[in-house]
Amino acid sequence: MKNKTLYTNGCSFSTGNIHPPDDDKPWPILLQKHYGYDLINEAIEGGSNNRIIRKTIEFVEDFEDYENLFIVIGWTSNQRWEFYNGDKWQQIGAHDSKLDKLFLKSFYSEDMSIFNFELQVLLLGSYLKNKKIKFLFFHGFDTYDGFENVNEFTGKEYYYSEKSFKDIIADEPWCSPDGVYNTTLSGDDSHPNNKGHKIWSELLIKYIDGVM
Repeated sequence: MKNKTLYTNGCSFSTGNIHPPDDDKPWPILLQKHYGYDLINEAIEGGSNNRIIRKTIEFVEDFEDYENLFIVIGWTSNQRWEFYNGDKWQQIGAHDSKLDKLFLKSFYSEDMSIFNFELQVLLLGSYLKNKKIKFLFFHGFDTYDGFENVNEFTGKEYYYSEKSFKDIIADEPWCSPDGVYNTTLSGDDSHPNNKGHKIWSELLIKYIDGVM
């Protein structure tokens, strides 16, 4: 019997090799271990929602066994974007470079970004439904304040929208921005550490087993 594949994508909240979590502790690997799936994680630091959609569709188009595929997407900040500069895809809006500042000052608007995010959710959700692929979306990092209603674009069974990953770890009583022992955030940049990823993976597993 062929093993099932877990495909994950997102930003640095979905990786484990650049921030405090050990390589074997981010939520994608914790989900993989719980369900016994093969894992392909294409999340990168500073990745945009545009990149998430592009890379996910590229993966699906090259993958044949949709029946044994489960996709989990952690959406990121809608201030981020990507463009093709003639040589490679470049992510913008996640750091403090001159290009990031120019984009946010001259081309970004909150209303546009919210509308665009809703279209992104609808696009990827409709695409995966059409392929009959099991999937789950959630808010990873700084999408927008009205996200609790965004599951109307996909259906409750496809979108965990009660809180974002960032909000969950920030609400924990042992969370501290100064990075003291037993926190769920790193002290330097407020990314989740091992405990934060464990909390989030448990919430996702509970949701997957109970709703999907």
